[in-house]
This record gives sequence, structure tokens and C-alpha cells, in this order.
Amino acid sequence: MTRSPAIYDLPPLEYRVALDAASSWLGAHPPLKLCCAQPALLGEVEMRLSEATPPWKSGLWVEPQVVDWPSQLREFAELLPPAGRLAVLLSLPLAQRLPERKTWQGAGLGEQPGGLRRFRNALEEDGFARQDVYALHSGQAVLLNAAAQLLRRGGRRAAADRLEFAARRVYTLPYQQAWRASVALVLAVRQ
Repeated sequence: MTRSPAIYDLPPLEYRVALDAASSWLGAHPPLKLCCAQPALLGEVEMRLSEATPPWKSGLWVEPQVVDWPSQLREFAELLPPAGRLAVLLSLPLAQRLPERKTWQGAGLGEQPGGLRRFRNALEEDGFARQDVYALHSGQAVLLNAAAQLLRRGGRRAAADRLEFAARRVYTLPYQQAWRASVALVLAVRQ
């Protein structure tokens, strides 16, 4: 039985939401190859999915790192069969502002200027097609939620509720606006 972490040890919500989405997309396609370069997220990954033995039909890659992402992408391209699914979770530049990430190590590819675009291009070059990109936790949602908290403290609950609802509507952004979010989930299929 996997022990659930204490509430103060949980990674930020947007990472857990992205892992839930990746798990549901990959769940019907075991066996699975896992690669998690961020130790702070490993427990969350293992609570949702477990790695199987080869041959793999799908893969989950969490936080590709600047130093080795091209070689790891080639490895996934070689290991996954045609129609194999790959879900990739990347931190974006806005994620560096999250207080929970202060102790995280390494330099994530998505945090670099143009990192998400370079990664999508490399996916295509390495034989992955049909890429869907979901950007989670937009800066606008952060601001709306912060304003809602202030209104709630001031006793204006109805106005706070409206702002929180508005924040939900802009929580997820399309790829073209990913620079305004903190986490990206890339879903690709091997050709």
C-alpha cells in the first residue's frame, strides 16, 4: 500500500491535475515506461501509475531536463511502438514563482525560453504525431483567485465566488497561450 503524503508535502495542484489527466489518457494503454526527473513528483507519479517491464506500449515523462532531454526523447522514440502514446509534463517559466518549487533541483526544459516549442518540434522530428498541448494554471487564474481571497476576507463572499468561477474558466489555456501558464501537458502518439 502506498502511503499518502501529508498535505504540506503535496506538490502544487496544477502538477497533480496534469498527472491525473495523463493517467487517464495512458491508463488504457499499458504496459508503461516511466521517466520522472523531478524527485518531488515521483511519489505522485507512483500513486497513479506503475512502470511495467518491456515491451512498452506507452510512456509518461515528467519534467524533461535541459541536460539530457534529446537523448531521452530518442530513447522513448525507439522503445515505443507505432501508435504508442507518450504523455509529457513540463514546468513552464511561470512555475518558477510557485513557493512549493523552491527546493526542486535541475533545470526543466519547459522553463527555458522557447523550451516547449523546441520540444514539440523535436517530438515531430523523432516520429511523434498528433500532439495535444494543455497549459494549466494560467497567470490570469492565479490573479483572479488571489483577488477572490481578498474579497472573501473582506466579507464579500458573493463577489469572491464570481471571481473563483471566472478563474476556473481560464485555468486551462491552448498551446498558443502556454507562456501564460505554469505547467504544460503534451500528449503525443508515435507514428
